[in-house]
Amino acid sequence: MPFRFKIIGLLLGIMALTLALPTPNRAEDPILGYTSPWPAMDGYPYYGQSVTLNWIDISSGGTPLTFVDEDSYLGPFNIGFSFPFYNQAFSNFYINANGFITFEAKDPALDPSMYAINQCPLPDADKPNNVIAMLWGDLEPRDVRGPYIFYRSYSACPVGSGRCLVVSFIDWRFRLSHEAAGTFQAIIYENGDIRLQYLNVGTTIGATSNNSYTVGIENNNAGLGYGLVYRCDAPYQLTSGTALKFTRNFLSLTPEATALKTCNGQVTEYTYQLTNYTGAPGNFTVSCSVSLPGAMLQINGGACPASLFLNNGQTASLTATLTPPACSPPGLKILGTLSASGNSYSAGASIDQTLYQSGIWDQIPSEPEYCRQDIVAGTYGGKVWSIAGKGDSTVRAYDSASRQWSIVTPIQNDSGLNLDNYARSGCQHGSKVFFYGDLATPGFQGLWSFDMAASPPTVRQESPGGPYPGVFGPAWAYDPEANLCYLTGGGGSPDLPNQNTRSTVHVYDPVNNRWLSNLTNLSTSRKLHAAFVFKRPGDNHKMLCVAGGINTYYSQETPLSSTQCYDLTAGNALRGENADLGPLPATRWGMGYTQRLNSGTQPQLWLVAGVLPGGQVSPSTLYFEVNGGGWRDGGNLISGVAYRNSAVTIADEEIFKLGGLVERSQVCTADRFKVCAGCLWWNDQLFLPLIMK
Repeated sequence: MPFRFKIIGLLLGIMALTLALPTPNRAEDPILGYTSPWPAMDGYPYYGQSVTLNWIDISSGGTPLTFVDEDSYLGPFNIGFSFPFYNQAFSNFYINANGFITFEAKDPALDPSMYAINQCPLPDADKPNNVIAMLWGDLEPRDVRGPYIFYRSYSACPVGSGRCLVVSFIDWRFRLSHEAAGTFQAIIYENGDIRLQYLNVGTTIGATSNNSYTVGIENNNAGLGYGLVYRCDAPYQLTSGTALKFTRNFLSLTPEATALKTCNGQVTEYTYQLTNYTGAPGNFTVSCSVSLPGAMLQINGGACPASLFLNNGQTASLTATLTPPACSPPGLKILGTLSASGNSYSAGASIDQTLYQSGIWDQIPSEPEYCRQDIVAGTYGGKVWSIAGKGDSTVRAYDSASRQWSIVTPIQNDSGLNLDNYARSGCQHGSKVFFYGDLATPGFQGLWSFDMAASPPTVRQESPGGPYPGVFGPAWAYDPEANLCYLTGGGGSPDLPNQNTRSTVHVYDPVNNRWLSNLTNLSTSRKLHAAFVFKRPGDNHKMLCVAGGINTYYSQETPLSSTQCYDLTAGNALRGENADLGPLPATRWGMGYTQRLNSGTQPQLWLVAGVLPGGQVSPSTLYFEVNGGGWRDGGNLISGVAYRNSAVTIADEEIFKLGGLVERSQVCTADRFKVCAGCLWWNDQLFLPLIMK
């Protein structure tokens, strides 16, 4: 069966995950603003897209206007042709000094100062309506002597074709802040198209409520979604050189661009929507091309090009099936294009597919109930168990076969431990996961365990309890041959993040329920780090290693890129920092961590998401190939950025990322690193068949 990659088209209702961007110092009263998905389409539809700036200078041939005051409303002026705007046609227009043109006369019941209050977003049912918001805000000209607005009609437009009207605002500023708004213009065409151009704009647009603005268009029917906004009140999102085009008649093929990672040899289906908005019925042709010899791109299961008839406003669903060569070198890209044409209009879409040999990340259903961070996870009975974590106390289990989560109930919890805690990581021995108290959760001190095989699953406090009452952000590692758990590093209470971190490594024997002698202290104390046990290639020595994290010393927090290992075979000898795994490519802390066996025998040490230099929360993953040496890119999580998330491996191969934080908010999202099937491909240099998995 081919893998089905369904995409909901038309771009309506798609909300982009907007991360906190580094911004320059700004004035007081910052505002959130609205950033539309772009390109975009409204309910009529008008289609908005970015184009190349092509400024029309009408300062020498246009009609100049001078306003009486900053809220002046002038007109009507003759457009020079009948302009179709949504489902109406207009021959006259009006200009308001607050950066918009409209096709409605001034409403005497509306206070003139209300025109200075931009509507955000569009469409908005309140008046004024039938608006082209060039840069709608509380504006005034920088030079009161003027002229500072010009308009001119053309029988043959200098930009585009047919007749057009150009309206330009020259050197305007925000009235209250006196900071620059800019120089901008609107071009409206006799076919109903609109072009907005921004020769230059101020650098503080949208930074405060005094500099609020709207860029877009709207009709008088907000209920049907007749309006389209590019940006409004969004700080620093409108820049000099921007040009936008709003098209009334067009051919739509959505989504316009798709990037996907797939396993080598995997047949993939992409779903598109082709809609005829050209204003007339017609025959349309969809052609396709693919960059890689031996790859094949088909439309609706047949040959490409394909033909179809569409009435005006009609939509057809298209399935593009991309079949790569049977086996290709890892990391190879396949670039595909779809081109639709008819009624003198055209539209295109692109495919960017990367082939992977070992595996790829995909997003799985989010955890049920409430979201959480610092999750203790385990695997048993073919399921991934989310046992404890800050944010919710329910135990959840994910069945990889059915791709479904379930709430595990009942739970035997005689001690009444609140599983809504900061335990963060654990050590799994058989069906039991051991985890340690956090000092912040009442009653959560010492060592605890959760038995996934018990009926019902059981929470219990272990005795002896452990070396100290609690620890925050440690990293556990398990030695399956010696049946030993290693509790590495950690800090004080999560409520007191500036407490010094620990460099200790405690050893717990889960078989005999006892703590053994500590190992020599690490050279650098750390918390929110990773820990692994594996065998070193060459001499087969067993190694216990830590990586990354944060070092806290007298309130000074230092993110770490260093690694350090113990040679457990050589009497638990502490090795020098970076002697075995080398340093990480960059500092990283708060990541999930786990191990997997590539091809069943090759250990990989994985770091999943976390915080990179400069406080950047990242979706990236990283792994150390024990047999090959060196840290390698493991790809990005599909669900996006996270830190203080957790990771666990099932059947030594598939990795699961659970929960975490994004901008101090807990997330429920989960991802899976799906193992690709084995593929035989030919190495052109060695002329040897290589098995990749």
